[in-house]
Amino acid sequence: MANGVPPSTPRPAAWLLIFLCLHLAACARDPEVTAMVPEASESLPAGSEKTIAIIRAQGGEDTNPFIAPSLGDAGFRKALHLALERAGLFRASLLDQNADYLLYPEVITQELIPGLKMTAVLDARYRLIEAWSKKKLWEDRFLTVYDADLGEGLYGLTRARAALEGAVRENLKKLVQRLAKRVETLSDRRE
Repeated sequence: MANGVPPSTPRPAAWLLIFLCLHLAACARDPEVTAMVPEASESLPAGSEKTIAIIRAQGGEDTNPFIAPSLGDAGFRKALHLALERAGLFRASLLDQNADYLLYPEVITQELIPGLKMTAVLDARYRLIEAWSKKKLWEDRFLTVYDADLGEGLYGLTRARAALEGAVRENLKKLVQRLAKRVETLSDRRE
């Protein structure tokens, strides 16, 4: 017995190290950008010769590692950029650069509903502006829901992140499908 502490009892520093390791393993993390991007669809029309720039995203919330994953503005914007690149609807998809069209994404609400199937709800609005005239060409809002079951992660925070990634993926899929219907009319538009 050294210093009045039995040899089998871990010292306070060891307890702190164990606590920190367990806590870090259980922290919420941001959704993975690539997991939020929908697969490319063969049914999309030929791409436009115009370019599109994704301008600042709004309404997202950064992940609090002590609570649950959240969709932040930067991650949402990157996923949107990759989704438009993958879809090939425009000659180029840019971030904060001069382009023919400007797309303004906004997260209206995001919600995680805990349970055996973790459910994520995402409501996002998109505005498409013609860059040279500053005229609003199109605006739409998509509400998507995604359930992540135990197969997507046994641990609750892992399932929560998978549910959020799925809700964003479904939302971006709807956006790409709707934009695809507009590509031909947007390509011919020049007043």
